[in-house]
Amino acid sequence: MDTSHLEPLSEPAGVAGQAGQAGQAESGEPAAPLYETVVSNRGGTSGWVEVAGGMRLPTGQPEAGAAGANPEQFLGMAWSTCLNSAVAKVLAQRGLDPALHASTVTVTVRLFGEAAGEFRFAPHAAVHVPGLPAEQVREVVTAAHARCPMSKLLTGRGTATVEALASDEVS
Repeated sequence: MDTSHLEPLSEPAGVAGQAGQAGQAESGEPAAPLYETVVSNRGGTSGWVEVAGGMRLPTGQPEAGAAGANPEQFLGMAWSTCLNSAVAKVLAQRGLDPALHASTVTVTVRLFGEAAGEFRFAPHAAVHVPGLPAEQVREVVTAAHARCPMSKLLTGRGTATVEALASDEVS
């Protein structure tokens, strides 16, 4: 799918910094999560990733022909799935049948090298919603992007935390 003609969506006005982010209810009290999963990786891109009580997948380097899935592919899978679910929800909220307008979200994730040997991702989502005029598709996709938890995380409207555990702190 040629996506060169598509313009990237920017963060919708008035979304950043709203209450209800980072696991807090409107009152500021901690909210109970709607869902939680635990995923562990051992060996980085030369090992495996495992969902607690579920699947285990081999991981691989971000290069053609490498065995196993790489972080770029996992990111693309997560964002395309989450954003497409948000599109369906927005369609339904607007009285449109998500089955009749079965959307496709295609995510391209590019990996760039930076100074000092660091890296960064540049993900891009292209959303196709058949059977709607272009302006309505843009409105639906903008609303879905504003609602999608992965979009929020990728645009700095979510919270990712890292905890360092010493050997004596792991059970």
